[in-house]
Amino acid sequence: MNQILYRGYNDSGVPIQNKVVFEPTLFIKSNEENVIFRALDGTPVAPLKFNKMSEARQFLDRYKDIEEFRVYGQNNYLFQFIQQKWPNEIKFNPSHINVVNFDIEVASDDGFPEPNEALHPIISIALKSSQSSVYHAWGLGDYDAEKTQVDMRGDLIQYHKCNSEEELLAKFLSYWTKNYPDVLTGWNTLFF
Repeated sequence: MNQILYRGYNDSGVPIQNKVVFEPTLFIKSNEENVIFRALDGTPVAPLKFNKMSEARQFLDRYKDIEEFRVYGQNNYLFQFIQQKWPNEIKFNPSHINVVNFDIEVASDDGFPEPNEALHPIISIALKSSQSSVYHAWGLGDYDAEKTQVDMRGDLIQYHKCNSEEELLAKFLSYWTKNYPDVLTGWNTLFF
């Protein structure tokens, strides 16, 4: 594969996603003194352009044990791609990043469940996106705003009533695929 997939946002905050062909460049010592490129130690170097990232990796592997033949340049091709695509300072706007705080609750009357066993049914999923002031919650049965332990206006909680765990997961996944986060955080999200 010779493509890099990148996701991000344009200056207006509109999501972008592109697959682009990437041809990496490495450098070797040049016998010419009048060159465009020099290594950090001042050594004159000449560029070697590769058609594929795999070809560049093979080249590096072929010469890695030959002390007299030093290969220069960035061998992390993602970094190389970023530098070529955006050579100047990147104007980063953190408000474009969709950070989602996420929580799953399971029915477990006997203490904290073992996540890798998945013995208990999911009874609710809640999330809050940095892109919205509304909390979304999917749960089994009716939601009673009077019993909530959170002190906030009712219009800030959008409850999605479900009749089964299967329906809850289907509704949640439908929302998730349309509102995919850039960053996911929460309590025990690594294990669940």
